[in-house]
Amino acid sequence: VFYETLLHHFLAPFASILQEEKHKKVGLADPKGPRFLCLQGPSHNGKTTITNILNKWLTGENYCNANAASLKTAGIKSLVSHGINSNTCFPIILDDLKSGIINRKSSPVESVFKSHWEQNWSPGKVMPQIIITTNEGSLPEWAKSRFLYVRFNVRFHTTAKNQLSIHKTLSEDNEIFTYFSTVAIRKIKNMDHQIDDLFIARESFKKLYEIAGRPLPEY
Repeated sequence: VFYETLLHHFLAPFASILQEEKHKKVGLADPKGPRFLCLQGPSHNGKTTITNILNKWLTGENYCNANAASLKTAGIKSLVSHGINSNTCFPIILDDLKSGIINRKSSPVESVFKSHWEQNWSPGKVMPQIIITTNEGSLPEWAKSRFLYVRFNVRFHTTAKNQLSIHKTLSEDNEIFTYFSTVAIRKIKNMDHQIDDLFIARESFKKLYEIAGRPLPEY
């Protein structure tokens, strides 16, 4: 679960480049862009902590995600629109999206996700990827082909040892994304069309394990 989330998070800044390559090769057959990430699990089980750690590894800084639980539909649309107009490649992370806001017969944010790559993106435009965390138990039909759905069913206990470990992780610099991005951008330039949205990320980490002289983990 963590590995799939890491792969998507690290690939998020390259979403526009990946969409550009896909558009050139199969855009008429499939206009949908790189899939969004939905990290689903019960309340207080570590979803926010995971995204905080990955943000730290991605940017070198600690910052808070957008608290989607406090946002109404208009606020979510405004946040996504701001990201689009900012021409940023950094992902928009909607943390703790309200239960029911996506999975309902007529979702008020359906148009946000449907239009993101299919209408708002154009060749040469830099767009942010979207990542959500939610307690929602399933996705509606319209979202299934647009989201990578990762079910996070584990629960971490709040112990002194775990808190010290998280604090240490968020306090230390980690250059893994620097190495990952160097490998990934080279592979994107030479990639063939792939159905697996995380193919480049998987291949990049395989290369990093090879460079480090370490065996690939089973997962």
